[in-house]
Amino acid sequence: MGKSEGYKKYDIFFHEFAHAIDYFYGNHKYFSKNSKIRSALFNDYENLRDSITLKESIAATQRLLGETKFSELYMDKTNQKSKILLSLNSRKLTLARDELGNFTSDQIEIMKDIKLMEIVRKGKNVNWVTQMNVSDIINGVNKGEINPGYGHTTEYWTKYKMQAVEFFAETTSAMINNPESLLQIKKMFPNAYKEYLKVVEDIANG
Repeated sequence: MGKSEGYKKYDIFFHEFAHAIDYFYGNHKYFSKNSKIRSALFNDYENLRDSITLKESIAATQRLLGETKFSELYMDKTNQKSKILLSLNSRKLTLARDELGNFTSDQIEIMKDIKLMEIVRKGKNVNWVTQMNVSDIINGVNKGEINPGYGHTTEYWTKYKMQAVEFFAETTSAMINNPESLLQIKKMFPNAYKEYLKVVEDIANG
């Protein structure tokens, strides 16, 4: 799932423990796939994206690119900024600091992606212990196209409804072992969290 140094101690254990509960309660099929977690998660994500203004998106893109055009940055694969942009599924964006005129719809979506990554990364002050779970969740909603730092392969997300499965595992691990991460999940995905609690209740009641 990414670099293990970003995990809080025991996070991996509780993450896999949640997968086991989900799988065996569903009689060797992930029970969470039958829930409304996935649909609520996608709705939460759209609401999150809709809350990002064009002004915020432009500002985040400026902070990332500085004075360098993306077309130049894209060619330098050793540049850290280029690596971040390459994680946006290698989509090209030609944008300089003073180019604040009209944007195509694709450019706007890419700039929103950049702002979203900035939100997850907390700017330059990212603490993956608290942000790793939401990074993987966003990675899943985007089917691997956006990876703020932690996630799975694009092939992994082609499997049926794995977004619900990973949300269940990430949230369970956070609830047990990582309260700071849980706060991030509840803030960014409130409706998916409500559906998660319904699944927990169903499992608890047998």
